[in-house]
Amino acid sequence: MPCDTKPTQLQAVRMVMADLNWWTPWEIREQMQKRWRLYASDSAVTARLRDLRKPMFGGYVVEKRKGKNGAGWYEYRLAIPEQVQLPLEVQPLEAKHLHSQ
Repeated sequence: MPCDTKPTQLQAVRMVMADLNWWTPWEIREQMQKRWRLYASDSAVTARLRDLRKPMFGGYVVEKRKGKNGAGWYEYRLAIPEQVQLPLEVQPLEAKHLHSQ
C-alpha cells in the first residue's frame, strides 16, 4: 500500500493485528490514529473485527478473551489458519523474513 494512501478501517485493523498479539479495541484505535491518522470508535473497531471473520473479508480467526483479572473488557488476537495467507505488507515480521529467503 503506498504510504500516501490511508487504509480503510478494515485494512488498518488487519495491519495492526498482523503481529498476532492480543489487543484491546482502544489499543487498536490508538495505533490506527498514530500510524495513519485514521480515527474510529471502539465500536467501529469491534465491527471490523467481526468483519474479518466473514469469508468475504478473509475468513480470519479472531480470538477473544476476557481482560486481565476478569476486567469488564475484552482482548482480541488474529489467529491465522494455515490455509489463509496475509498479504506480504501485513504479515508479521518473522513471516516477512521467511519470504525473503
